[in-house]
Parts: sequence; structure tokens; C-alpha cells
Amino acid sequence: MINMSRATVNQFTELETAMRKHAEFIVVNEQRTFSFLNFLRFEVDGVKYTMTHGTFSWKISQNVLH
Repeated sequence: MINMSRATVNQFTELETAMRKHAEFIVVNEQRTFSFLNFLRFEVDGVKYTMTHGTFSWKISQNVLH
């Protein structure tokens, strides 16, 4: 059986892609670290996103931002 996890095929959801872009913006342009507070409500490319602390923790634990 072939493992078709996201990490294997390197596909990300729209939310995960937005998280990566938002984190990059904070680190590169604002030259600071980010926390889950930056991701509770944020906007990327004109699209607004919201998530709970639990969702943020899950996404980070799955190495979305690496």
C-alpha cells in the first residue's frame, strides 16, 4: 500500500498555503516572530481566514510551515 499523505505528495490546503504566506510576510517584512495570535484572523491576497488555537497547533505540529 502506498502512503499518500500530504507530506509525501507535498500538497497543501488553501489554508496551509495562506499560513505559509502570512508567516513569511511577518518574518521577512515585519522582521519579527509570529505566534498563534497572528493566525486567529488574518488576510492573504484579499482572502480573510480565521482559525482556532487548536487548528493552529495542529497545522504547526504537522510541519505546515517548514
